[in-house]
Amino acid sequence: MKSQQGNNHNQSEQPVNLTTKHYQELTESAIAPNIATLNFKSLEGIEPTERLTSFLPRSERRNDGRLRNRHIAKYAHTEKGGFWCKTTDPLTGSESNWGAFKPNKPRSYNDHGKQKKIKYETPIKTRTRTFCPLVDLETWELIAARYDLFLPENVNSCEDGQALGFWQWAVTTPGVPLIITEGA
Repeated sequence: MKSQQGNNHNQSEQPVNLTTKHYQELTESAIAPNIATLNFKSLEGIEPTERLTSFLPRSERRNDGRLRNRHIAKYAHTEKGGFWCKTTDPLTGSESNWGAFKPNKPRSYNDHGKQKKIKYETPIKTRTRTFCPLVDLETWELIAARYDLFLPENVNSCEDGQALGFWQWAVTTPGVPLIITEGA
């Protein structure tokens, strides 16, 4: 089955949701341009801190709703920017507000006398989750063809290019290999 969206894997067009630096970093890491565009977003200012503290209970905020100073101080380095990676729930296909942020200027911590950088930040007060990226129709078709599998009837795509139902198909279809790797 040919994608109606054309061959987007060869696109070199700069997406509006990523800075040139972030887009290059992602694609140079062998992330397909479609997947990078669908799943990553450059952030700066207060937005990274808001995402990283979005799961905090109301008690972790002041009466006026503002974050407590300790959280503002902990994430001050994120105001200089970085990129956010979102994820979806593999069973429902709905987008999660959980994700990971890779700051341009990571914070450091002392590990037995050695300074180490925290390359990726995830929301505090939450358990780590599986990254299940949004997948476009062309990528889904390539995966199905590789393993000689069929797509479900009536696969739909959103305006952003996401093919709806990929993860439900992937986790319930015999013959689709699911490989656990580290990181998004």
